Amino acid sequence: MNIMNRKYILLMLFVFVLGGCQIKEDDDEKLPGDKFWNEGSIESVESFMLSIYSAFRDAIMMKSGMVLCAGDLRCAPVVNTESSTNYIPTVKNGWINCLKDNDIRTLRDNSADDSWYCGAIMDWSHFYKVIQSCNILEAEIGNVPGLTETDVVTYKAEAVFMRNLTYFFLVRLFGDVPYYTNAYNAKPLPRTDMVTVLKNCLSEMQTLIDMEVLPWTYTVKSKKGVRANRGGAIALMMHINLWLVQFDSGQANQYYRNVVALGNQLINNNGETYSLLPLESTNEIFKGGSAEGLFEVAQNIAYNEVFKQEAVFSNNVMYTCFSGKKSPTLYYSSTFLRKIYPLDGMTEGGVWGFGEETDGRATAWFLDVDATNENRDFNEVTKFKNVDAYSGSKVTSASGNQVIFRLADAILMYAEALYATGNSSEALIQVNKIRTRANAKLFDETMNLESEIYWERVRELIGEGVYFYDLVRTGKLCDRSYAEFSDGSGHYERRANFNLGCWTWPIAKKALGQNPYMSYNLYWE
Repeated sequence: MNIMNRKYILLMLFVFVLGGCQIKEDDDEKLPGDKFWNEGSIESVESFMLSIYSAFRDAIMMKSGMVLCAGDLRCAPVVNTESSTNYIPTVKNGWINCLKDNDIRTLRDNSADDSWYCGAIMDWSHFYKVIQSCNILEAEIGNVPGLTETDVVTYKAEAVFMRNLTYFFLVRLFGDVPYYTNAYNAKPLPRTDMVTVLKNCLSEMQTLIDMEVLPWTYTVKSKKGVRANRGGAIALMMHINLWLVQFDSGQANQYYRNVVALGNQLINNNGETYSLLPLESTNEIFKGGSAEGLFEVAQNIAYNEVFKQEAVFSNNVMYTCFSGKKSPTLYYSSTFLRKIYPLDGMTEGGVWGFGEETDGRATAWFLDVDATNENRDFNEVTKFKNVDAYSGSKVTSASGNQVIFRLADAILMYAEALYATGNSSEALIQVNKIRTRANAKLFDETMNLESEIYWERVRELIGEGVYFYDLVRTGKLCDRSYAEFSDGSGHYERRANFNLGCWTWPIAKKALGQNPYMSYNLYWE
């Protein structure tokens, strides 16, 4: 196959159109092979760049329930209701119980390859479409006539950011993954050690940061938060460094120092670009494009850009918006919620329910259906209630974005690294920024700050797709005091299984059949 034909085929495979930027019959995007670039324009490059963002959205929100299932529900202290047990007829206790018990084998063995809640998560091809497109743009953009040097450098920077963000998502799902950056790769590749992958990502991202190409933010509203920016790039590097603390532990101190330096740049030297919004402005955060957002996945209902209903966290944990629905699909256990959002005081006899909340998020983000019940559940999560649009009994995700990184997340990573490097006083200041915004009692120097910073991430980022990944990267998945609760909710893992990769997802069987160099990691063999 000659190079032109190969390029044409790849373009047909990997070019997607973001809603609102429809391709006309006579547009340059119809040009085959090399002509797409050699006879293209800044408009065709922009459409190609938008297609990369669109493909990433497909990978994490449309083709699978990756954010919800892999990030929020796996090993989580949740309870499934009757309405959620029948999605996999051959699984007696339903897919939610499989996820919270970390029983991914049952899901794998009883789910169709394209099933939203399992099979599609194992199919990493959706992510490699993003990577392939990023590689092509980086290699070819210099051939497009009429672009300024600034145009070329900026689009390359966006592609590099999206490629490394995608690799980070792949590593958190699968551990070791095939790694490549050449444009038109057609050869089967083995899995690359995830530490090597992430170190490569850090190297590329550091070059990007040093070049100061990406802006802190955008003045154009349609780009704010959803196009690659300096804040999102720094947040990605902070996350990668903290992931490597667990899996390249010999260099843990250096990774923590890296996070401190990055956090100082993002939080203290951003030119007042980013800020924490008041608790009562929660809806603005999750609608997207706020001063707290660092990077988000866009959707706009005006262009029929709507996430799959099951992909949106709120659609599974809310019910009062539905006509005739009596309970959510799932809810958090009362034991867990009482642990992270404690009450101030108890009645005589030790009955919960008459004290005052010590954390404003408990009442702002949850519906307390029975405040006088000692076994009460906040059985509806209303954190995202103002993001979704409802019509009768149908839930339609409106223009609310999927937040990937936001400032509160970065502040807590900064606090974590400060504490790990011996600066507990500054760590306390940082974590108390989040406590202050939450109208919660401030922490003090007498507390176990390492543990409290972890739990503050659980409180603050609940429902945002990070719960399980924080358990993994901190090693707390193997600690019952963090991963399993007195009512039996949640799930911990033995260290031996952790080291074999029990925290990963198995790759789809078709990947094994198509690639002679491919194999499962040790846990899934």
